[in-house]
Amino acid sequence: MLYSYTIAQNQKPFWNWMPLIFSSFYFLPLIMASDYFSSAQIALAIVAYIVFVGLYGFALRVKGSKLVVCVIAMLVLCIAATAITPGSQALFGFIAFLCGFHFIGWQGKAALVIILLGATLSGVVFAPVQLGYYLLPAVVVSIGIFFFGVFERRERQHARAKARSEQQIEHIGAVAERERIARDLHDLLGHSLSSIALKSELAQKMLDATESERARVEINEVSQLARDLLSEVRQAVAGMKQMGLGGVLETITKNLQSQNIQCHVGPVPRLPSTIESALCFICKEAATNVIRHSKATHFGVEFKETDSYWQASMFDNGKETNVSFGNGLKGIQTRCEQLGGELDINTEQGVRLTCTFLK
Repeated sequence: MLYSYTIAQNQKPFWNWMPLIFSSFYFLPLIMASDYFSSAQIALAIVAYIVFVGLYGFALRVKGSKLVVCVIAMLVLCIAATAITPGSQALFGFIAFLCGFHFIGWQGKAALVIILLGATLSGVVFAPVQLGYYLLPAVVVSIGIFFFGVFERRERQHARAKARSEQQIEHIGAVAERERIARDLHDLLGHSLSSIALKSELAQKMLDATESERARVEINEVSQLARDLLSEVRQAVAGMKQMGLGGVLETITKNLQSQNIQCHVGPVPRLPSTIESALCFICKEAATNVIRHSKATHFGVEFKETDSYWQASMFDNGKETNVSFGNGLKGIQTRCEQLGGELDINTEQGVRLTCTFLK
């Protein structure tokens, strides 16, 4: 089995070629014992090195069958170069790295054995006098570099798996955010638009029945509903721009104070983003109910955090005792249940909504 990616990293071209610095040991015998080699041998050694570097550069950018052919050609070239100079022992490690990176499982082990056999036999046949000097880097170093190739492959596999996981998380987060926005818009627009439609139909019937005064009242209410809805949509858009729960509560406080309703907000704890997003809607809906239905003069929001749960309470001192589950409360209950939370409603002294979310 072969690894399905190439070694070369286009964003790091320098590091693709940097290991060739160590191939300079190939020229050490030619320099240290230049009198021993003829001009023809030196020329052939240089040509062999240039061809090897070319094959190595090609191998960095290919995979599959092309890589296999390239590795075989490099191994044959190294064995042949040993007949010219024992410095060829510095090149076997590059072949070992390629095999460690590309060949997986038994194929990698087989490739390493073939490289070691080739290096050993070429040393025995062509460099028996310097056999110890030849085999140490050709065999021992090649084994180490082979496993370095294995580690490099596994590191890249891990990095790609991590990148895929992060992409999946981002995709899931984007889907969840779209669903949240859809719920926000549905909860925000559904009830108000239904009211506008009903009141418009009622006004039309009154006009048909020549009840112009009552029709005018309904039309004024439709106009006010439309203005309120526009304001809520703007606030929702601001929430989508990361206003956060603290910003939402500040806006609620200003709106209530403009209606002569005192507002008290307790310290906001650090909450998971999903719960914070739900509480943004819940607090806005609770404040809207206070303005429209409760005739309250005071509204408060308090938070509580323990080792096992988060809790948010919204309360007022209104005179509402019979709380019906209209669209607003249904939306609040749905938000709690979607996050595994519970909604408790108490009407003994005003209305108190308590949302509890387990940690």
